[in-house]
Amino acid sequence: IGGGIIHNYELIHGSTFCAAELGHIKVSLEGPECSCGSQGCIEAFASGMALQREAKRLHDEDLLKGEGMDMELVEPITAAHLIRAAANGNSKANAVLHKGLSTNTDTRLHMHNIFLLKSKSSH
Repeated sequence: IGGGIIHNYELIHGSTFCAAELGHIKVSLEGPECSCGSQGCIEAFASGMALQREAKRLHDEDLLKGEGMDMELVEPITAAHLIRAAANGNSKANAVLHKGLSTNTDTRLHMHNIFLLKSKSSH
């Protein structure tokens, strides 16, 4: 989950060119482990890898079923299976997608408010 910050019409890149790694903003102290080594980052809830992890978990618990879906797959379980299950009425899959979407949306709204307040206070 990427992001960028534009200030005075220029992209802020930081000394290591990794500024604004918005996916690694911590949104939960007890959230899932993230690939960065932290816990509860947005990316741990809403990235493609996070959705794939949750799809695999639901599949392993025999909970990733939906109407018209054969879950005796030989192919690897992916986020697409989670999305398809949610579209077919699977409430567990829908809850995972809702959590990822709401985490991502909430964070974007908070970031918007931070920068909106900053820009109003600098006038």
